[in-house]
Amino acid sequence: MQLFGIITYFFELMPFILCSIFLKRITATKEGKAFFYYAILYSAIILLVLFFRYYLDNRNVTALLKRAAIVIEFSLLCHYYTQILVNPKIKKILPVAGILFFIVACYDYYISVERVISFMPLVVESLFLILLIVYFFYEKVQFSLLTPIYLSMSFWISTGFLIYFSGNFFLFLLSKTAVKDKQFVTQYNLVYNFFTIIKDVLLCIAVTVHNPLKPQNDNINIQPDLSSSLTPFAVDKKSN
Repeated sequence: MQLFGIITYFFELMPFILCSIFLKRITATKEGKAFFYYAILYSAIILLVLFFRYYLDNRNVTALLKRAAIVIEFSLLCHYYTQILVNPKIKKILPVAGILFFIVACYDYYISVERVISFMPLVVESLFLILLIVYFFYEKVQFSLLTPIYLSMSFWISTGFLIYFSGNFFLFLLSKTAVKDKQFVTQYNLVYNFFTIIKDVLLCIAVTVHNPLKPQNDNINIQPDLSSSLTPFAVDKKSN
């Protein structure tokens, strides 16, 4: 299990590594830049978690960093979708959602008795981003694509996160009451690491297929009426 966790951390860093290799191509578009910001900041948090957990063995700082990672991930994904969604109403909602989520995360940390990773922000994040990604796909099919959808960066990123959040949603939901069970923790880590690796593999595919020289869709030429549109970490055993 320890080896599986290390492998998962390695896969978490892979999107940033590939973004660095294809830096010029990735940063040529707003979408690519938004994803690069996500990759670099999230990777920085992962490295800090590894440093404080396995080198300094400071579990309190590690737990705080994991909480920070949730807020950073949520905020950066909201920023990413403001770059690729068309509906201006949804785009205005996302920054507000990021601020509200930060308040919820801070409140959850304040009321927590044990300074360990909390699952309430994870449940809220998963539910909100699942709905957001489903809406993204709904909006995507409103257009006639100039290129197949599987050749777009946003498709692979959205698919990766949809699988990740959907696969872990009920896991996060049940974890608050079952986290003291060692057998559950083992199963939790196995399921969480599995879906995390799948997500990161799809994010790596997104980096490799991204080509700013090819048009991704014809959103610029077609502005549909969206007024009727629909208006989302692994447990440390030793911390228990």
